[in-house]
Amino acid sequence: MATAKEVIKIALAYNGTKASPPGNVLFNTEYYGGKVSGKQFAWCAVYVWFCFRKAKAAKLFFNGKKTAYVPAIETYARKKEKVIAKDKGRLGDVVLFDFSKKGASGHVGFILKKNTDGTYTTIEGNTSSNNGGSQSNGGCVAIKTRKQSQIRMIYRPDYDIVNPEPVPNYKVGNMYVLCANMNCRSKASINGEKMCLLKIGEQVTCRQIKKVGKSIWMKTDKGWFNAYYNGQVKAL
Repeated sequence: MATAKEVIKIALAYNGTKASPPGNVLFNTEYYGGKVSGKQFAWCAVYVWFCFRKAKAAKLFFNGKKTAYVPAIETYARKKEKVIAKDKGRLGDVVLFDFSKKGASGHVGFILKKNTDGTYTTIEGNTSSNNGGSQSNGGCVAIKTRKQSQIRMIYRPDYDIVNPEPVPNYKVGNMYVLCANMNCRSKASINGEKMCLLKIGEQVTCRQIKKVGKSIWMKTDKGWFNAYYNGQVKAL
């Protein structure tokens, strides 16, 4: 149906999307069949549903059914035995949170990566754009860093497995989304001067491509970064 990266590419494309007024956001419009508004139309689960649907992989999430109720996702994942240990999450996993420590899922998003300190980088709908405000009904799609102690459960959909990943066919002029933090350098080499850090979720326009051995370097407006190396795709 779809790989994890195909779904995450869609999720990242909507990074920064905001509801205005609360509840009035394209994900809800798609879900309800028309515009809605109000805090009662919480949309973190709707955002996840939307991304799977957009990837033509609706069946991978909640068996293709619609739900805006996060606890229902937890019930489904446990019943279908799709729960993963909190320290075993990886890109594409659906992660449910219990920020209030009430023993119930209250928010949901996607895992982008596990960090070296054990935290996770995630992308979530209807959260806050910063560390303030509501983390579970904040009105924005944002990339976040979450502790394992905030996680209620991790649910792994039955994604298509592609191993090894196919070599990407990057094209000059196309826009791509970073799926990892990458150093941007002055030339297509790890010996190039570090110009800046391209952050996960950042959109870049390909200006030039250079193959170096089995790696593919991409030049952006900010400089060069290694978009494909060790069989791993870093720009979607």
